[in-house]
Formats: sequence, structure tokens, C-alpha cells
Amino acid sequence: MEKFLKKIKFLRVIDRYVAQRRSARTYRTAIRAYSRFLGGVDEVDTWEKWIAATEDDLVRYRAFCAREYSGATSSLYIGIIKRLYHLLFCATIVHSDIGANIRCEKSSIRRRRFYSAIDRDEVRKLLRCKDPRFAAISGLLFLRALRISEVVALRLDDIDLEGGRMLLRSPKESRDIYLRLEPAVAELLRRWIEVRPPEGDRLFPGRQGRPMCPKSVNRWLRARIGATSHSGRVSACTEILSSGASLEAARDHLRHSSVKITEKYDKRKAQDLDVFKLFEGGENE
Repeated sequence: MEKFLKKIKFLRVIDRYVAQRRSARTYRTAIRAYSRFLGGVDEVDTWEKWIAATEDDLVRYRAFCAREYSGATSSLYIGIIKRLYHLLFCATIVHSDIGANIRCEKSSIRRRRFYSAIDRDEVRKLLRCKDPRFAAISGLLFLRALRISEVVALRLDDIDLEGGRMLLRSPKESRDIYLRLEPAVAELLRRWIEVRPPEGDRLFPGRQGRPMCPKSVNRWLRARIGATSHSGRVSACTEILSSGASLEAARDHLRHSSVKITEKYDKRKAQDLDVFKLFEGGENE
């Protein structure tokens, strides 16, 4: 009976803490963090593992997060678990606050790579990918410098190959705008449209005609170049500045609101790219 009451008290603390999440997104994040620590709380006897968890368990979970997630996501997950155990300690359900001495360490590798310009060979390999879908996506990311959210939101009718332009409905733009399509990007898009499955109106349809998930693109990029989709904008900015253009020109191309933001994308000391001449035809690699 005492064990049953302790379990009920534990689950009430869990429910109360989850209910404090202010949006559906933070609610899902909290549930995800719980489910990946000691197997979650929904299994039959998992709650006993939570009660018996030690500081070493949290240290191992922190190491797991550092390997699997970005620095910000890792810190978020660890912070959620630390806060929960503090509430459990205040409710006298656990005997010690195991997260009191645990620091949220960010992954320096992911953070450094996130704002890195990709070298010429890696970008060329992406553009000559055998999968025409990812080759076209790479062209939009690394040549046209679109955000991943803008890429997956594109519709088939937004692309005007004959006119050499595309309609962009960006969440960060106050209005719809037209962007010029470089010949290399237009050629990659033409190859993809020729074999595109007739599902939905999205340029890059996912399952059942739904928009493609940005995480799937980032997973594909990490597996090949160890970077995220935002490296495309960094690489494009670096090339524009390397060609002698001003920061204002780079800002306009990347559609930044301030030159100070564009300055953070300048990696000329690390790379010297010629991005707009990378695609030279030839056989796929």
C-alpha cells in the first residue's frame, strides 16, 4: 500500500510539472526529455527507476544528450530533468536532489560546426548527389541561401523555371517576394521536377503529400558533411564577401535585417569558396 501511494504521489508531481509547460511545443519537449531518461515514466516499473536514480545516471544522460543533440537541445533536456528532480526532492519523494551539482554543458562540436562554411569538395559532392531531391535541396540551401523552413514550404507552383525566378513565402518576411534562380539551381530543380512523385502540391513532398520534415534534411546533411542546413547560408555569405562584395550586398542576398547579423556569417579566414561555379555538370558521384 505504501508503495502504491508513493507511486501515485510521484505521478502527480509529474503531471503537475508537465501541466506547467506553457505551449504545446514545450509540453512535447518535456515529454520527450522524460521518455529518454531511464526509459520514461509510462512503463510498469519505470517509476521505481526514477525514484532510485542517482547523480551518475544523470551524468550518463548528459553524455548521451551531448552525443545525440545540439548544445542548446542538450541543455534544455538536462534542465528539464534537473527541475523535475528538484520538485521531487521538495515533495520528499526522493532523498536527494541529484541535479543540484550537474552543469548543462553544451556540445562545442555542434555549436562550432553550425556556423561553419563548407569547403568546395563537400558542397560539390552534395550538388552531384544521386538523389535528385536532395541535390535540389542542396542547391537551394548552398547556392540560393534559403532557410530550411523556406525550402520545405515551397510549392510546385512557386517555381518558374522559364522565367528564372521563384516565389518565396518566408515566415520571416512580411510579404511574399520573388527571388532569382541561378542557372545551376534551376538545372537541379528541373532534374528533380522531372522525377518528382505526383503527391500533393509541395515541391518536396513528404509522406502522404505532407511537407517534408526539416529534421530529415538535417539528418541527411549530418551524415554526409557533419553540418546542418544553416551551413548553406554561411557558405553563400562567405563566397559573396570573398568575391569583393560589400556586407550590404551579402545582407540583401541572405535577407538579413541587420548587417551585424551578416558579420557573424563571414568565415573568409577559414574558407575561400566559389559557390556559384560549383555545379559543372558531369556524371553523378
